[in-house]
Amino acid sequence: MKLDEIIINNLIKYRLTHQSFLLMYSGGLDSSVLLHQLVFIHNKYKNLLKSLRVLHVNHKINQHADLWSQHCKIECKQYNIKLITKKIKKKIPIKSNTEAIARNERLKIIKKILKPKEIIITAHHLNDQCETFLLALKRGSGINGLSAIKEYSSILNTIIIRPLLKIPRSLLHSFAIKKKIKWITDLSNHDLHYDRNYIRHIIIPKMEKRWPEFIQKCYITSKLCTTSVQVIEYFIKKIYKKYINTDYSLNINFIIKYNQEIHFLILRKWFFLHVKRMPSYNILSKLYYEVIQNKKKINPIMNFQNFQIKKYKNNIYFFKKEPDTKSIIIKWNRPFKPIKLPLKIGYICQNKINKNAINAINQPNYNEKVTIRFHYTGKILQPGRSFATTIKKIWQSMHIPPWKRNNIPLLFYNNQFVGAIGLFFDTYYINNQSIHKKWKIIWFNKIDY
Repeated sequence: MKLDEIIINNLIKYRLTHQSFLLMYSGGLDSSVLLHQLVFIHNKYKNLLKSLRVLHVNHKINQHADLWSQHCKIECKQYNIKLITKKIKKKIPIKSNTEAIARNERLKIIKKILKPKEIIITAHHLNDQCETFLLALKRGSGINGLSAIKEYSSILNTIIIRPLLKIPRSLLHSFAIKKKIKWITDLSNHDLHYDRNYIRHIIIPKMEKRWPEFIQKCYITSKLCTTSVQVIEYFIKKIYKKYINTDYSLNINFIIKYNQEIHFLILRKWFFLHVKRMPSYNILSKLYYEVIQNKKKINPIMNFQNFQIKKYKNNIYFFKKEPDTKSIIIKWNRPFKPIKLPLKIGYICQNKINKNAINAINQPNYNEKVTIRFHYTGKILQPGRSFATTIKKIWQSMHIPPWKRNNIPLLFYNNQFVGAIGLFFDTYYINNQSIHKKWKIIWFNKIDY
């Protein structure tokens, strides 16, 4: 089957005809062949491909990067096709996790220029699939990782297709020579320091020499893994729905009913919900044993990059790390204008319309300093009680997790605790027989509990 027929069949297979496409064009062999064929289809079968835009991203890693961009401009001009060129502003360190960083920066660029309903198309081929499969195997990935690259998936709220995924690079090379297609060669692709290059130039050639169909077998295995993932997902989804909460925390009571293999599958799905990538087995094990199964600590915490996973009662919560608010003191000077609170937790102000509301409190004396703080460990006397209660017990009775308590604005007159705005106040300050004038304070954008 010819290359244009393969691409056309993929468009029809996924019902993507009459669509607009954005081609990721590096100027290398693979994307140059794909560009050549897409232009051919666009010119000959206009009913199949509505419009085509081409994006070239200059990563500024290689010293020849600007020359490559110029090459792409020349080629697209000859094809009479629009080329969009973008440079990555962030400096990508050499010989670090270069590939992952570059990919994230490309996604930022794509997100900015992508048109509504535009489909992304890339030139990944069979050798890329084999390399990705072996990299996943090296990392000890589960079947999700071994599923490797998919022909059809979603990203940035759109579709991404890879019509060349079943074609080996050798055939693309022969086609490019036959059609006299020009492409650029990145010599860094021969740097064996990078794992992918080592697999590409050392491992795969040896495998193919002994087993000529090795890369095809890798593709078949990855497809089988994909099928297995889909089957598992079908059954796990039903279990998962029972334990995921409306705030996307996870109820861990599933550990009572199911075995550990099911536990890990549920946790993997929950982890992906928050981070958008699959966790390694080591991370899952740490979450499982140090947080969920931890009997020594009441509220265990696991740190992961700039995230934290915390356990509270029978739920685990996933959120970004935030600055400590314990030492923050905000002065609220007369005439008590609205105050913006830190960490995007809203603002507080007076309710001047309804001063006589039931939950109004005593106004401060003229010489009293009013401050907003976020930490208190003492006791208060609540309405209807004859003895003071620690604020910790009040938080617990309201089922407010420990890490959310320091995001609640607390009102102080001088250094005397008055109450938690919008939640509760000390009886002394809400005594209706008091000679003090009343005022009501409102907390907008209050955190949900």
